Amino acid sequence: MKNLILTIIFLSFANAQSKILINEQDSEHTTSETMEMPRTTTETVKADDLTLAFDRYFEVKKSLVEGDVNLTSTKATELVKSLENVQMNELKMDVHMVWMKVMKDLKADAKKIAKSKNKNSQRKFFTLLSNNMYSLIKIAKYKEPVK
Repeated sequence: MKNLILTIIFLSFANAQSKILINEQDSEHTTSETMEMPRTTTETVKADDLTLAFDRYFEVKKSLVEGDVNLTSTKATELVKSLENVQMNELKMDVHMVWMKVMKDLKADAKKIAKSKNKNSQRKFFTLLSNNMYSLIKIAKYKEPVK
């Protein structure tokens, strides 16, 4: 239980810090920068795939904190879909190596959360999911480096 609480606190802090960083970066853009054409490189695509998966993970966490079992199940289903959409052949080598180690467990734990209608079971599986997600977020450098 302590691990779950600590994980939730840590991830909440990391999420808040990333939002602050994004807001600071957005305020630094000039008009000419915002008028640039969007990038369509492979690097951007893979970053978007992982970012979407990370965002879905944080949505699962938020719904668990709120205690909404059905919403948690729905958000976990969305997480599974986003994990399945990650193009691992487009990941950087170091991210790819971690992805290969955690991919099956991430998907399995997210599926268990999605299938469960018990808050305690969902939290137990989320703790397992978080350990692997932390490894991936740390190496992939999600919005702000995870320490």
